[in-house]
Amino acid sequence: AGLQLGDLAGIVLLDGAGYNVPEQLAEAGPRLRRTYREAFGSDPVRQRARSPVTHAAVPNVRYFLILHVDRYDSARQSQALAAARRAAGTPAEVHGLPGRGLSGHREINVQLGDPSYPGTEIVDRWLSTLC
Repeated sequence: AGLQLGDLAGIVLLDGAGYNVPEQLAEAGPRLRRTYREAFGSDPVRQRARSPVTHAAVPNVRYFLILHVDRYDSARQSQALAAARRAAGTPAEVHGLPGRGLSGHREINVQLGDPSYPGTEIVDRWLSTLC
């Protein structure tokens, strides 16, 4: 898009479980495993290269807000990505939101921005600290 890292104040991530692709593939069920292999291939080197957790070192975007719903893989990978970002010197904030499994995943994507959705207040507050 022609942007440089300095052009971005921060990144908001929504309920991801692919922050460490090889780990996700090892734990996923058959359907999700097939989806991840289609997206990231079967080569572990390629999978690691496409895993955000391996790109935590600076230079990087200055701030990260990582949101997840009540999904084991998303919660665990969100915390791991935040820890990698912090270890590299990049502030990262993690928040769990209501909603379970893939229906919760859909809800965060549909409801974010609605004033009654808890994630909206979190994002609005976080954005206000960047301005």
